[in-house]
Amino acid sequence: MIVVTNPSNPTGAVCSKELLDEISQICLDNNVWLVLDETYEYFMFDDATHYSPRGDHILHLYSFSKAFGLAGWRVGYIAYPKSNQTLELSLGKYQDTVPICCSSASQRMALECLRADGIEKVYTTKMINTLKANRDLVWDAMSLLPDKVKSKGAIYMWGRFPNFSQQTREQVTAEQEWKVIEWLIKKHHIAVLPGSCFGEPGSFRVSFSNLNQQDCEKAAASLKKGLEELASGTANF
Repeated sequence: MIVVTNPSNPTGAVCSKELLDEISQICLDNNVWLVLDETYEYFMFDDATHYSPRGDHILHLYSFSKAFGLAGWRVGYIAYPKSNQTLELSLGKYQDTVPICCSSASQRMALECLRADGIEKVYTTKMINTLKANRDLVWDAMSLLPDKVKSKGAIYMWGRFPNFSQQTREQVTAEQEWKVIEWLIKKHHIAVLPGSCFGEPGSFRVSFSNLNQQDCEKAAASLKKGLEELASGTANF
């Protein structure tokens, strides 16, 4: 099984049609499932476009949390090839033994969202301009980093802490990483997720959602100040 999140959490990268088709063909040739997590399908910036390949070997995962603004209500859905009876039975067993089901209130709200055809595009279109402005502010704050990824989708940005720029992932310990995370929180009031959560110690993920422009400007300025201190070696842990 190969799992692809597109747009990506944690980097905000968007896979090209060519790359997704290549991955799909590899899965098909080797008789393995391709699972596409498309939670952020409507959150695209600049010239990025979302592409979703099709096939009897592909499962598509979707969430109401982002596209419909129902974060916290824990409701989503999966699209899969109906022709595969074994898969359908396995999914039913999993649903019965693990989560059972989401609350009736969540299901009712999700149903109304689906009945209001196109509401997800209206909702996300309103959000995109704010998110893009926030992304640009955070990108500017990270400008001094030699190793970073500019978000093309989703609500995240990815970078490598400047004090770890000369070290490999194997050379950065969890203790070293968490000292930086805690220092950013305590001194600069900025919370980011450590790269070790995603298999890349020494890096970090920052989210730029749920902030108005004024708050994001303050947060970006604090992040920039913290990164500058880390880069100059003046940060005191």
